[in-house]
Amino acid sequence: MFRGTFKGEHWALGRDGWVDFTGGRWRKQQFKAPDDILQQAQAAWQDEQRALIIRRKAIRAGRSDGVAEQAPPREGIHFGAGFWFSLLGWPAAVTLENDTLRLATRSGISDFVVSQLRNTPERVSGWLWDTLVFDVRGRTVRVRGLALGSDASKLRQFQERCSVWIGDQVVAFKSDMSATLAKTYLRDSHIQSLEGRIEEVLNRSRGFYAALPQDARKAYDWVDSIFPLSEHKGRLREAFIKRKSVECSMFFASAESNPLTEEQTRAVILDDDRNLVLAAAGTGKTSVIVAKTLYMILESMTRPEEILVLAYSRKAREELQERLDQRLGALQKAMPGRFSTEARPQVSTFHSIGLNILRQTGYIAKLSQFAEHPTSRKRWLTQQLDEYLSGGAEPINQFLGAIYPVCDPFEFENQQAFERFHRDNVYESLNGDKVRSYQELLIGNWLYIQGVEHTYEPNYDRVAFASLGYLYKPDFHISGTRIYLEHFGINREGRTRPDIDAEAYNEGIRQKREIHQMNGTVLLETFHYEWCEGQLYASLERQLREVGVAFKPRSWAEIHARLNELKRVSQYAEVFDGAIAAVRLERLSHADITTRFKRAQYKNAEYFYPILTHLLDKYVQVLRDAGEIDFEDMIIHAIEAVEKGLFKPPWKYLLVDEFQDISQLRMDLLNAILGKVDQPSLYCLGDDWQSIYRFSGGKLELTTRFEALIGSASTAKLQKTYRYNNSIAKVAGDFVMRNPEQYQKQITTAVSVDAPQVFIVDTRLSEEPNQTDEGAKVRAIVRKIREHDSGGSIAILGRYHMVLDDIREAFAASKDQGHDLIYWTFHGAKGLEADYCILVGFRQGRFGFPSENRTEAPVEALLPSLDGYAYSEERRLMYVALTRARKKSYIVADPLTPSLFVEELMRGDDVDIRSRKFMEEYRKSYKCSHCVDGYLVKRYTHGKAYYTCNGYPGSGQTEWALRKPAADRVNGLVHLPPENPADLYWDLEGFPLEEGGLEYLWGCTYFDEEGTRCFWERWAHDHDAERQAFTDFIQWAYQRWRENPGMHIYHYGHYEVSVCKRLMGRYGACEFEVDQLLRHGVFVDLYRIVLQGLVVGEPAYSIKNIEHLYRGKRETAVASGGESVVVYAKWREAPDGPDWRCSDILRNIRDYNVDDCNSTQELTAWLRQLQTKSGLVWQQPAGSEDVSQEREPDDLERLESRLLALSQDYRETEETRFLARQLAHLVLFHRRENKPTWWRYFERCAMSFEELYDDADSLAGCVRTDRKPFKYSSRVRNLTYEYRFDPGQEFRNRRFEQVHILGLEDKVAKVAEVDAEKGLLLLSRKHAPPDQIDVIAHDYVHPGAIEESISAIGERFLECRQLDKPLREFLLRVHPDVDPALLRQVEAATGAERLPATIQAVFGLNNTVLTVQGPPGSGKTYTASHVILALLQAGKRVGITSNSHKAINHLMVSTFKLCEAQGQRFPFTKVQQGDDELFELYPFKQIKSGGDIWGGVYPGACVIGATAWGFSTSGGKVDYLFIDEAGQVSLPKLAAMCPQASNIVCLGDQMQLPQPIQGTHPGDSACSILDYFLMERATVPPELGIFLNRTFRMHQEVNHFISQEIYSGRLGNDPLCDNQKILLDEAAAKLIPAGTGIHYLEIAHTGNKQASSEECEYIAQLVEALGNCHWVDKQGVEQALTAEDILVVAPFNYQVNELRKSIGDSARMGTVDLFQGQEAPIVIISMAASVAADSARGVDFLLNQNRLNVAVSRAKVLAIVVASQTLLEGPPGRLQDMRRFNLFYRLKREHSPKLSVSGRKYDLG
Repeated sequence: MFRGTFKGEHWALGRDGWVDFTGGRWRKQQFKAPDDILQQAQAAWQDEQRALIIRRKAIRAGRSDGVAEQAPPREGIHFGAGFWFSLLGWPAAVTLENDTLRLATRSGISDFVVSQLRNTPERVSGWLWDTLVFDVRGRTVRVRGLALGSDASKLRQFQERCSVWIGDQVVAFKSDMSATLAKTYLRDSHIQSLEGRIEEVLNRSRGFYAALPQDARKAYDWVDSIFPLSEHKGRLREAFIKRKSVECSMFFASAESNPLTEEQTRAVILDDDRNLVLAAAGTGKTSVIVAKTLYMILESMTRPEEILVLAYSRKAREELQERLDQRLGALQKAMPGRFSTEARPQVSTFHSIGLNILRQTGYIAKLSQFAEHPTSRKRWLTQQLDEYLSGGAEPINQFLGAIYPVCDPFEFENQQAFERFHRDNVYESLNGDKVRSYQELLIGNWLYIQGVEHTYEPNYDRVAFASLGYLYKPDFHISGTRIYLEHFGINREGRTRPDIDAEAYNEGIRQKREIHQMNGTVLLETFHYEWCEGQLYASLERQLREVGVAFKPRSWAEIHARLNELKRVSQYAEVFDGAIAAVRLERLSHADITTRFKRAQYKNAEYFYPILTHLLDKYVQVLRDAGEIDFEDMIIHAIEAVEKGLFKPPWKYLLVDEFQDISQLRMDLLNAILGKVDQPSLYCLGDDWQSIYRFSGGKLELTTRFEALIGSASTAKLQKTYRYNNSIAKVAGDFVMRNPEQYQKQITTAVSVDAPQVFIVDTRLSEEPNQTDEGAKVRAIVRKIREHDSGGSIAILGRYHMVLDDIREAFAASKDQGHDLIYWTFHGAKGLEADYCILVGFRQGRFGFPSENRTEAPVEALLPSLDGYAYSEERRLMYVALTRARKKSYIVADPLTPSLFVEELMRGDDVDIRSRKFMEEYRKSYKCSHCVDGYLVKRYTHGKAYYTCNGYPGSGQTEWALRKPAADRVNGLVHLPPENPADLYWDLEGFPLEEGGLEYLWGCTYFDEEGTRCFWERWAHDHDAERQAFTDFIQWAYQRWRENPGMHIYHYGHYEVSVCKRLMGRYGACEFEVDQLLRHGVFVDLYRIVLQGLVVGEPAYSIKNIEHLYRGKRETAVASGGESVVVYAKWREAPDGPDWRCSDILRNIRDYNVDDCNSTQELTAWLRQLQTKSGLVWQQPAGSEDVSQEREPDDLERLESRLLALSQDYRETEETRFLARQLAHLVLFHRRENKPTWWRYFERCAMSFEELYDDADSLAGCVRTDRKPFKYSSRVRNLTYEYRFDPGQEFRNRRFEQVHILGLEDKVAKVAEVDAEKGLLLLSRKHAPPDQIDVIAHDYVHPGAIEESISAIGERFLECRQLDKPLREFLLRVHPDVDPALLRQVEAATGAERLPATIQAVFGLNNTVLTVQGPPGSGKTYTASHVILALLQAGKRVGITSNSHKAINHLMVSTFKLCEAQGQRFPFTKVQQGDDELFELYPFKQIKSGGDIWGGVYPGACVIGATAWGFSTSGGKVDYLFIDEAGQVSLPKLAAMCPQASNIVCLGDQMQLPQPIQGTHPGDSACSILDYFLMERATVPPELGIFLNRTFRMHQEVNHFISQEIYSGRLGNDPLCDNQKILLDEAAAKLIPAGTGIHYLEIAHTGNKQASSEECEYIAQLVEALGNCHWVDKQGVEQALTAEDILVVAPFNYQVNELRKSIGDSARMGTVDLFQGQEAPIVIISMAASVAADSARGVDFLLNQNRLNVAVSRAKVLAIVVASQTLLEGPPGRLQDMRRFNLFYRLKREHSPKLSVSGRKYDLG
């Protein structure tokens, strides 16, 4: 604030006005205009100066009151010698004349200027004389001998005269200093000299301070207040800026089209020696540059030609020049005379200014083509490198050493570092093998150079799997021999890499040696320590020669040629190009290069350096010889010219734009110019948040460490943006400032919004078929924007050009024009803007974002240093991309594999996540605190979900966090019951290699009454003992629970409970007890509690992975479940004792089981502590009831017990006991079958959303649509409600007839319709369901008449030991009661003879059951309808039944049509409760209740159709009962229907889709009819039934595989089928090897579990190509292929939906279940999963033999199996899995083309 007086009044000048003191009070005045304050302040200052001058004159004249007119003439002041000095003649005098002081002493006479005094003179009175004491520049001078009692007034006058002189100088200095600070900006270079002057004035006047006049004291105070200047420079500069802001306010209002802001104005006024302006995106940086340039001209700070403005690029220079010219022209008109019309500031680029300097110094050179055409330099370097390599061994060895990063695995601190290194550095040997390590690469290259043919990681004998537990692949196999080579990563002491268990690793070495010894193969071994000692190659050579391997060394010319063949030379020439550019940008000498390599610890330096320096020197020499320069030379030579004085820079002010991207070379040029100019000023503008050009030399630390590297500076920040809104500013600013190396800025915006304007959008879009996900989503976003803002500009931004090309193609292939869209790369978008920006390419991997395509190590070492924050430059690039949008920014990302940046953005509240899938990921993700870039994210393996750090294993530590319960259901730790003294902690040990599996150790930890931990166990080495162990445990646990109802059985994982369900069914034992324990929630799965309660950073949630959280490391001999299997297998092969007491093997297994049980107990206690700390309370499951009273068994249970007792009564015959046991198992079949319905229901009530989403029996996240409730049909009483669900959810392909709505368990809802493709669910319910629901299937079916019939059969058997003849024969599996000759006649018959023979055999049945097996296309329905017609004609009553009404209707209608065709009419009756169009289309009689079946049918020849419920009703009988699809009908249904049929004909094929079964059942009761009777036979033997041995569908080349692999070679085909063929055109022939047969085509993809976009894309190409082809049918008629002629089959609904997006309506698509019974000329089968073992529903589903049979056999002519190259990788876990793998191996071996889709040969092992 400035103060003064004006017209006798005091005033104070402020920022917004001033105050004056009028009439005894302060009055505030406001500025009327900018000139108002200037005029008044100037007048006040002038009046004040006039008054001050008058007063000074008066004082000098001797008037103390300051009235000059009354002052007498001025006289000098003199003090003479006193009496004694006069007497002695000694000199003593003091004289003051004007400002000169003369002192006379005995030492002589001295003259001084008053200003030299440091204090006022002091008088010292003595006895004889007075003494005056003077301080002259710190020296004391005494004048003795003056007269005693000198005139006091005279002395005062003398002192006052001195003080006035000093005061005048202080006032004058203050005035001068104030004017200096008011006129110019206080620069750092001025401070030292100014401080010296200030210090001198203060020192001179300090002693006079008390005597100074008031104005001088004020002046002194002011001067003292700014000293030292270095401490007060900030305040003084701010005062200057404020003053200039006012003085030049008119200029700042008109310098640009819009008035400059306060921040911009401040930035313009800065005028230090070095200035740094940090400008956020959209804050008007260009406006500041233009205004700064014009301001310097306005203020006459320098001449225009002394100003140099440097832009980063030519385009930026042109824009700056145009803007400057425009504003300068406008100001020349607005402020005439203030701006010159001739001289202009110079605007240039660095290269241009460098070139101009060279021209002015006479340097003659032309620009090299290398600079004008960068690709020419790469070509030249490739040529030079190729020539260099032709030099033989040394250059090639250097090159081989340079191109592969040296890697010592022992130097990695953890597995994460090791895996990241090998993820970013792929090692490919000269043999073309991608090897796993650097040392393996050295071995592979050495073998190639020595001419030793070899194979990398071949499959070894599968027998090794049993010993190792994994598929053994030795490192190398010497071709044509039995010699293998393994390289082991151990040192001489046997130690391994830090993260590897050395003991286990060495045990693996021992096992491998044993395997080779057992198999008679030779194992050569090399070791890590040999490489360390430089003996690796010598060891290799010695061992190979010892075993007789011949060496055929390749010449160096051959190696050179091989490098070119692999394109190594051209690829690595680019690396050398980047290195040379970095060297020249940084002006590095050869020594500097070595220093940089050492600093970066670049291990390949000894190989890379000689090649680099050779190429560098060659490059420089080529330029010199040609007299040419490149862009770097322009600056390098310009620097030399300036430093040598050849060029004198004319510029005093250097303004640098985009300073954050400046290179060291350019900075050197600036420093050279500044060093040659007097009082120069460097003015730098940039944004460290937008530094994105390090790859071209940009050195960000010059900005972030500006003062340390360049010098002290004045700084300003532009933090108010006019481009984007506050939402974008918050997201982008917070994102980039997570890097602590970045300057902190607080961005404000001119536009403010309330809602987030940054959107994260899912890539999936089911409404857009035929397009890629990302392209379809971008198009959808563009359409949405156009609906609301038709004129807004839209830009598509991507990290790479190829990403943008994909989007362009998506628009080009669609009806959307997209012609007005703008496409920018993230780098290219800098400085640009659009209303809406859509950001794409956010994926993980090498070409994802952030980019994991790391710069090559040598180039990285030579480039400017980078801060250590992860992906720091990519983070700044993300900021640039986000801040291009004015209104909205859309980020399109894959929710399944979002990039690290997307995951980070989702963690904030400032983005709008437009996908439920993202929301689930967002809520479930937590930052890993143990690694830099890791987040805990959801993963899947083997169909199971778990959370792990995406940088796993990161720092080697595991992160966990407590998960809160979900809002709509209980979750997590609330499922953990309170502690009970009777609790059990249970674990099993199983042996899967036993047929059917064997649970051989049942262990359980519990506490006795004294609280001592005890162990309960049962061993079972065979199935009888297994049954006993199971029974003992369940009965013990059940009784314990009855006595302690609060007790629970804790286990980890679902395995134990699954075993109980399986064994209770297998043995028919403890069913009630198990059911009660399950229904009452006694079993507690800790795995589910951990999964739902905690987020853990581990690759799996096994108890071994998490137990380090609550207990120490295990020390048992057996370390894992897999190892226990191997150990137990060894014991079974060679027992070392009968039990654990005398067997070391069994004791070790027991110790392991005990430790598992104890760990379960300790985990329970730890979880309970967490539950208590978090305040969570156990929520008891619904449905609990009083268990204190023992329930009496009902009639059926008693019947089962009586039958089982009879089966064990050895007084009965063996047949009776067998039949009793079979019947006993059938009695409770339907109860067992329905139990899982309720078990699943209670289990799913506790599931999380993710688990429900992945559960095939559930539909999660169903959201009510806007459609109003409606009547689905006139027959439906309740309203129907429409819900939408994610069509990508996998659910079993069967109709949901009823569902439970979670949270509304009182009643079920009826399902009106499910549309899996569109994701629509229609529910009918009395009361409206909630808007968002999760539903689970309600599968309960009341057995009714079936159970009653079986019960009656059982009671009758107990009473008289008799069964109906058909049932008895069938259960005993005896030959059907029919003349064997008739069956032999059928088997021998061919062609047209076969049908009459079949009819004759059926007529020959004598109260028995006949099996008719009909493979695909064999005419099963045709045969059955003709047999039924013959029976009807014979007056027989015929029944037709099956599992579904659809199957029954199909056979009935076929028979009816046949009757009509032959002019026969017979009554047809159908039992069906609901309405059906069947009764409208055909004259069938309808009976609505199965109980009325016999009262409503005709007594004579007729056809009756009903399900098993109808035919199980007593009261009537049919002569023949035909059971269709008997391979899917259960055995109990057959038993229940037998009393109502004289003869039964079972039609079906057990080798196609099996019966749907959900319960576990004892014995054979779970079998279908055909499975039971045929006992795992692939075909029915001729003596047991009829096999329809000819297909009328499949071409022989399709049928051959089906016949051989499925039907034991018995299935032939009709000759006419071979007329069929697909006529492939040229395009199709490139994709498909032939137009007939089966073709197994492989493509590359990884990580897919139930859907593969790669397969979708390839199948779309197949369908498109086939759509243009023709085919020939059986009659030889050629016709065009249509969409109906192509079936595309996939195992999962998810993949079906993805295929629909890619293919659209060009083919029929569905799962295997949907297409059973259908056919087409072409079938394409998509396997979907990358690895079968990791697929969503496991190997037993994906590789199921029956499902493959159904899928392939739909094809008439051509079946194409599209599968991943890695589908069959990984070892099978069970014996039955091995069979499935083998089937697909044979399919692959026999039907793969020699080259796969990728052109690569496959070794099937």
